[in-house]
Amino acid sequence: FRDKDRPSEDETGVSLRGQAEAYGPVPGGAYYALLQASTFRDAWLGLIQYTPSALPFGIEMYRQYQEGYQATTTALRFATGIDRWFVRAGVVRTSGEYRPFVGVTFNAF
Repeated sequence: FRDKDRPSEDETGVSLRGQAEAYGPVPGGAYYALLQASTFRDAWLGLIQYTPSALPFGIEMYRQYQEGYQATTTALRFATGIDRWFVRAGVVRTSGEYRPFVGVTFNAF
C-alpha cells in the first residue's frame, strides 16, 4: 500500500487482509454475507444481502470503516430480466449526511 500521510510517494509498507463469506438458503429466500478486515488504515467492512424467493428484488446493507471515513449503505437490488444484471437504488449515510443513489450492477458470480 501507499501511505497517503507519508511525504514521499515511494514509501510503502505491508498490510494484512482477511475475509469471510457465507451464503445459502434461509426461510423465504437466500442470503449472502461478507466480512472483511485490513490492517491498512484499520479498515473493515460488512455486507448482508437477503433475496426473497417470491419477489424480483433483494435488500442489502453495507457498513464500511477506515481511519477518517465511515459509511452505511442501504439498498434495494432489482432484477432486470437479463442474467446477472441488476438495478440498485438506495441511500449512503456518511458524515451525518444522506446521499441517494441509483445504478446498474453486474454480478459475475
